[in-house]
Amino acid sequence: MLSLGCIQARKCNSNDCPVGVTTQDPSLFGALVPEDKSMRVNSYHKNTVDSACQIMGAMGLESATELRPWHLMRRIEAYEIRNFSEIYEYIEAGSLLQKNKPESYARACSLASVESFNAREDIQKVSYLG
Repeated sequence: MLSLGCIQARKCNSNDCPVGVTTQDPSLFGALVPEDKSMRVNSYHKNTVDSACQIMGAMGLESATELRPWHLMRRIEAYEIRNFSEIYEYIEAGSLLQKNKPESYARACSLASVESFNAREDIQKVSYLG
């Protein structure tokens, strides 16, 4: 967004973006010239990917597929940092397709329906507290 010219006016949902990044109003998006901005977006993306590759290389990883939750850190409090495996449950690839799903995902999966984005009506009224 910044490489497109976003000034963080925080009006994204109002259709009044002052620089035309998040609006459908022709009087506002006229200043947004895709031909010019595309070069900036491409450069930003390339540099972001290059930086991520350098960081992963410094971690001893050869590919992003080797990245795991314990490789990433998050500041919890001013003086507390934890890796993501200490914060979130790590689930193996394909585990959500199994009959016995990880406990932290089981309820959400039981509410899912292939017919609708709404939670299944027969389970919808069940308390989230258990």
